[in-house]
Amino acid sequence: MLQELLRWPQKLEQGVALAQEALKTHSDLLLAPYEKIAFVGMGGSGIAGRIFKTLLDRHTSQTTIIVDSPTVPLSIDHKTLTFAISYSGNTWETLDAFASLVKRQVPLVAISHGGKLQTYAKRCAVPHLELPVALQPRTALGLFMGFFWQLFQARGVGGIDDLMDNWTETANTLLPQLSDEKAFADVLSLLENVDSFHVWGVSDDAASAAYRSTTQFNENAKVQAVCSVFPELAHNLLVGLERMNTRPVVLWYQTMFQSENMNRAIQSLHGILNDSGVDLYKIPVLGDTFGSQFFSMILWTDFASFYLGHQRGVDTQRVRIIEELKQRQQSSGIFVEV
Repeated sequence: MLQELLRWPQKLEQGVALAQEALKTHSDLLLAPYEKIAFVGMGGSGIAGRIFKTLLDRHTSQTTIIVDSPTVPLSIDHKTLTFAISYSGNTWETLDAFASLVKRQVPLVAISHGGKLQTYAKRCAVPHLELPVALQPRTALGLFMGFFWQLFQARGVGGIDDLMDNWTETANTLLPQLSDEKAFADVLSLLENVDSFHVWGVSDDAASAAYRSTTQFNENAKVQAVCSVFPELAHNLLVGLERMNTRPVVLWYQTMFQSENMNRAIQSLHGILNDSGVDLYKIPVLGDTFGSQFFSMILWTDFASFYLGHQRGVDTQRVRIIEELKQRQQSSGIFVEV
């Protein structure tokens, strides 16, 4: 797993190359002036959509929609270029959504390493892009990020020109540091004896990075990390801190690009947490742009979660309980008709 994490720059490059090849054969679809973009996917396959929605919402006027359910909203229509993403190609929720999208004749692209999604796409004459091999779906994020960056560049979406340079520079700067477990001594000590903790991200900023964090800590370290978003959490979740049997831990995700009001609100929250006896850990960020700071948190989390799993003595690669769930779902008779 560690060697896989160190391949971030190569995966970004692979994603760019995948998009360039796709544009050669499917440019009529991929470059058409659709009003909306939709990302359909679950788990590790869906996170790239969340991340790109954050980036596009912040830097462009492009309308984007996230679907992490088998049910497709009616707002996804013939004016929406839609990407159905499943690394394995066998995720039943994504296959269900794909079937609905085909019936509604939505402009559609399927992305997977193979599986039923590839078979169904061929059957329905839907363009299919085959992903290179990844150790686990969650380690394919670099492929997706490179792919979608190149695609939106080709579509002429402004505001993201420097992202790939930011990410590559950030990866090359951080990876030598992150490959040393000693760099994580403080957070590993904080999380050593906890079975669960909070991950909080700032809305329209690092919330999708915080969500990615929960998947990494859960799957790599086999620990219960639960994500919430600020400032919404300040209107309800904080009440649970008034009476606690154990000292809670919060990992905090934000870039330095906040409004004055948001900064004041964050400072007030941190004061409340300190007064309440919460262990607050602020994720380190690197870089002087939003893209580099955002990406640095993703990289940091990948390695922190791996080292925590190593410290806990767990298998950082396999996710047996999810494998068991998928087997039971398959045995239950879930069937997708396309």
